[in-house]
Amino acid sequence: MTKTQPTIAKPPIVVKAIWLLCVSLGTIFVASLWLAFHNLIASQPGFFSLLIMAWLTHKTNQGRNWARITFLVLYIVGTLISIPMLFMVPHSIVDVGVYIIQAVLQLAALIMLFSQNARPWFRPITTPDTAPEPN
Repeated sequence: MTKTQPTIAKPPIVVKAIWLLCVSLGTIFVASLWLAFHNLIASQPGFFSLLIMAWLTHKTNQGRNWARITFLVLYIVGTLISIPMLFMVPHSIVDVGVYIIQAVLQLAALIMLFSQNARPWFRPITTPDTAPEPN
């Protein structure tokens, strides 16, 4: 069974989720630039992390289930690491605000991406030429 570009229309909930992920990326990017300008970049995610998030968002937008699952795993790991760090290390109000905004946006997007209405978009499409042969 091979994954091909989905032939079904992209559900509106997936479109909204991708939009939320893009807003989250934009928020983090702008905050990173602001904090870099104020020499506070050490507390922000690196641009490499932003590139990975952007790539996963792009692949999720293409209907790649592995990207949706990877984003979920990274969100969970990042949250488990970040929440204790918010209490252990002093942060600027901008840093905390950006974290809360992006965490809420990404959580809402992930809930949408794993909703029942979004699931068909991420299912592999099989065609007669790619279907497994009966035994």
